[in-house]
Amino acid sequence: GPARTVRVQVDTGTFREVEFKIHKVGNDSLDQKFLTANPTFAGLSIRAIGTYDGQAFTYTSSVTAKQETDLDPPLVVTGTTVTDLTLVVEVGSWFLAGGVGIIDPTKATPGSSGDDTVRQNIRRSFRIFEDRDHDGRKDR
Repeated sequence: GPARTVRVQVDTGTFREVEFKIHKVGNDSLDQKFLTANPTFAGLSIRAIGTYDGQAFTYTSSVTAKQETDLDPPLVVTGTTVTDLTLVVEVGSWFLAGGVGIIDPTKATPGSSGDDTVRQNIRRSFRIFEDRDHDGRKDR
């Protein structure tokens, strides 16, 4: 199931879609609040830390993306409604090279073909859906 839960207040109403944005930290007040708590994200939207072939790496990117997902059935929020949406991020797909291998994250530097592939993979890796039973899969 989902690894982390975030709770947010939502206005009452009927919602037919959800929009999710990935963007580098900017200058608005919410971004500055985030940056104060996470200073390593200055000018970035993605920061991945791991190991590849026994070597530590930190991959960073300022990739931007927007995803809109239709909610079927629509999400109806009343003053007492509790509902759950799940955002799945398939991090394991970020450094895959379209079925022909793995991209070395230490060589996926800005402007490289590896970085272009990783950025596209990041954009495709986000899915959001209603998940009332918290199993990490879209409700039917």
